[in-house]
Amino acid sequence: MKKIVCLSVLLALMGCADGEDKKEPPKAPPSEVEIRTDRLICPQVAILREAEIFSDYGGEVEDSSRLVAQARLQRIEGDCAYRTDKDDPTGIDISFRLKASAIKGPRLGGDRASFPYFIAVIDPSGKVLSRQVVTAQFYFSGNEPSEIEEPLHVFIPVPVGEMNAGPDHRVLVGFLKK
Repeated sequence: MKKIVCLSVLLALMGCADGEDKKEPPKAPPSEVEIRTDRLICPQVAILREAEIFSDYGGEVEDSSRLVAQARLQRIEGDCAYRTDKDDPTGIDISFRLKASAIKGPRLGGDRASFPYFIAVIDPSGKVLSRQVVTAQFYFSGNEPSEIEEPLHVFIPVPVGEMNAGPDHRVLVGFLKK
């Protein structure tokens, strides 16, 4: 009797089936699922049209003779990488360059003007996930326009199981209105 019980236990542990009872291998937990990130699209990174130009009139009436300085966000370019390593936070690394220009107005007292702008991460439902404020510094030589190109980085945390929603996120950039 002992031999039959031992043989039954041994066969059960070995999974001896005749091919009809084969089970699928267990699925890996979500943190270890392999994602084909080469097929995923980067989220949209764009300049918010309503906030692409900022004109500083020193708090006075908008009149060209009272202009201190004016800045314009011109172009934004970049790329992204999906991080799925279980030892690091999973999500989307976005590196981009923002090009902007500014002109000096008749009321600028000096050779420098600063303009604060925001970088906002928007989720697929339209909710603002994060918002960062950065200041663009423009330096003028005489009355010549000033241009800058700033390297920027944003990380969007996204669980591995939701990586396909990555392209539905957006990163928007625009000037803050005073």
